[in-house]
Amino acid sequence: MKYKDIFSDQTLAKLNRQSADNLKKVLKGKTLMQSMHGAHGVLQQIIQIERPHLEELEILAQNILRGIYPIIEDNDITLDVQITDDVSINEIKLNKRVDFTVEYWYRYRGEKETDTITVKATDEKDAIKIAKKQAPKNSIPSSFSISKSLNESNDETTRRVINGITQGAALRNTFAFYMFKEHLDKIDPTLVDKYKALMDDVFGIYDDDNAIAMFLAAISTGQETGGGYSKVTINEIKLREPGNIIEKLKYHYGKFNAIFSKNIRKLYQLEDDFMTIVAQHVPSYSEYGLSWDADGYGDGIFEEDNFIRELEVLYVELEAEYNKINNLDDLNEDDSSSGGVTITARGVCFPILLHEMIKGLYELISLHGFKGDKEQNQQVVDKVDKLENEPEDLRYGKYIYDAINTLYINSDYDDPRMREYFLQEIYGLDNDVFFEFVDNLINEILDSKQKEWIARTFKEIFLDLRNDNIDNL
Repeated sequence: MKYKDIFSDQTLAKLNRQSADNLKKVLKGKTLMQSMHGAHGVLQQIIQIERPHLEELEILAQNILRGIYPIIEDNDITLDVQITDDVSINEIKLNKRVDFTVEYWYRYRGEKETDTITVKATDEKDAIKIAKKQAPKNSIPSSFSISKSLNESNDETTRRVINGITQGAALRNTFAFYMFKEHLDKIDPTLVDKYKALMDDVFGIYDDDNAIAMFLAAISTGQETGGGYSKVTINEIKLREPGNIIEKLKYHYGKFNAIFSKNIRKLYQLEDDFMTIVAQHVPSYSEYGLSWDADGYGDGIFEEDNFIRELEVLYVELEAEYNKINNLDDLNEDDSSSGGVTITARGVCFPILLHEMIKGLYELISLHGFKGDKEQNQQVVDKVDKLENEPEDLRYGKYIYDAINTLYINSDYDDPRMREYFLQEIYGLDNDVFFEFVDNLINEILDSKQKEWIARTFKEIFLDLRNDNIDNL
């Protein structure tokens, strides 16, 4: 799955223009080999300077991340970070086999017939090779192709774009070390300049087609090319629960739906009450079936005051009944007695460590983009989260992130937590709505409904955060 298969020609052309401009700006006329040699040289210098100060720099990296991302404190996220040359990526299974659907055609009694075969393979090329051996002998070898409609779901494409945004966010925000120049200058006054030179050389080359080809050739032979890694461990997800009653009902719908299905008269009555309330306050509800939104963005049909008040009462009843059945004191609790979220990051030097830490945080946020159950989500990860996809994610993802970040910068709000919470809302959009939004955003052609959704979502997040602040006083 390439970006050219995801975005329109117009969008890809703009991304490529941005990529070409950045290549000139960052590499400043240097060749690919000069950049690679330069990165290696400056990295060795950085490692020598940092060696006596590793613990100090690891603490500084945590302070930087907590400072620019208050969401970390909000959600009790633990940071496990270390500057080390042990940055093995053994946890990534480069040769993991997943299901691919291969389409082929053959002739039967002179007529052209088509069929499909599902095989387990490491990639599309491998899948076609295996399918040729397993398909009927009368098929035409040259006709084998991956069946995109069956094999490449919208969830996978969404995941690919989100991975790009994750890489882009990590790259852009790594340069936060500039805010601590005074501190870093005490270690060595040349350190910040060396950090910038390293980041420009290491990541700037991903705007170069030759660099991407070289990277892909390296990983195809099993070579490890990274200078760091990050992972997220989740024992109990504690991400922000929306405060808006409609969002609360959506957020807990799975739990409520599970107990609706039981033969409990009270709960059936509550479900009937919900439908009655909706019917009374939304005359056009029948047009929407059981969906929450007409088009993925929502259009205010649930915002009448009386409707909201009645839903608040209904929510309290649902919460109490759910807790009673499941012996819970709080709807937000589960059987986990311990847990939390831990971001683990390793890097060969300070800026690479910081980059991996930020990537880990945005990987956590990316969970809001999953639409299926645990098994389905894992299948998506197995197909999309591959090393060979990272070069394009690094190339294009930063420009997609820039477009999203600009929305926050141009908003009327200055709470830094809002950017990441807003990103969660974008990831939660239906796949088709998500693609339309991102495509229009990149091309700066958001329509009125999308702009209204942006304004409404920022306002809701702001109000939720303000209420949280009041509750914590």
